[in-house]
Amino acid sequence: MWPERFSINILEKEPNFFTVEFECFGDRRRVLIIQPWHFDYKLIVMSPLEAGSVITADMLTSTPFGIQVSSIPFLKRSRALARKLGEVLGRFIEVDTASLKETWGPY
Repeated sequence: MWPERFSINILEKEPNFFTVEFECFGDRRRVLIIQPWHFDYKLIVMSPLEAGSVITADMLTSTPFGIQVSSIPFLKRSRALARKLGEVLGRFIEVDTASLKETWGPY
């Protein structure tokens, strides 16, 4: 499911709670950047684990994801509107600047 160049080790710590070890830091970085992931219609919530840190299943409560909003009136797309919509749903992270162009598409 992930575009890896090197091996990946997956260990089940508890039911539905896994650790994933990447042999290549670049593969790990790509998997974390391209989130969110899902498998078998279930969202995979991920957090980077640094040496010496501990993460429990209870600590994994959110994951970043993108949204598309349609039917925004002509000339009303803006970074401020994107921020407001993002904050209604959770914590706003960023806007795809290409989506602010009026000719880019319906979202």
